[in-house]
Amino acid sequence: MIGGLTAESGAALSHAAAVAAALALENARISAEVREQAEAVRESRKRLLTVADEERQALAARLRAGPGEHLQTVDQLLAGWTANPPATSAASCQRGG
Repeated sequence: MIGGLTAESGAALSHAAAVAAALALENARISAEVREQAEAVRESRKRLLTVADEERQALAARLRAGPGEHLQTVDQLLAGWTANPPATSAASCQRGG
């Protein structure tokens, strides 16, 4: 017996220390892996948000160039027609259709 420890208790203590060290190493490895995965998720989310924003902008541009432009043209034609109706339409209305 050395310093109150028997050979058996010293071996058990050494084994417990080795297990604790192994657990600490495994914990550090897992923590590093989780940090890497969290960073990968943040980067992926950033890419998804960028792509979604670009797609929204492209869709808005297509809507402005497509139906929006046609509606604006119709609006301008109607505004012009209301301000100065064509003679044929006015004559047609006077004749009853």
